[in-house]
Amino acid sequence: MATCILSVLFLALLILPVFDIANAGVKLDISLLEVASPSIGLGRLLTLSLAKVMVVSVFSYIAERLRIAELHSLLKWQHIIGFSLIPRIGFTMYLFKTKLVFSDPDLEKISKISILPASLIAALGGITTLLLTKPKGDKQ
Repeated sequence: MATCILSVLFLALLILPVFDIANAGVKLDISLLEVASPSIGLGRLLTLSLAKVMVVSVFSYIAERLRIAELHSLLKWQHIIGFSLIPRIGFTMYLFKTKLVFSDPDLEKISKISILPASLIAALGGITTLLLTKPKGDKQ
């Protein structure tokens, strides 16, 4: 079972993002430092790592407070935050939007490449949060 889960995580968090970037025509020929140093790369890293978690968490909290939704009895808010950090949803859309927004090929390249480490940071944060958060009522 653990091998199956690790295989799925490896596929979803590493192979598919690299495949998406390769299909988008991005050459991975610059370093992470070069990606994070311009403001566009750093901005992309921060927004992809933090924006989704903020939006999902805030709207989930508002929905629960307005009694539109209900937090499952076994879940904590840390679970919601952990799930919202998992970045796979929207990965290809970020690549598509980058193509539409930037006319400068260098900025487009930096923006597209920054999607990969941002997704990796968010994925590791989400997995860590979910692994460290015990269900409600778990006394261990």
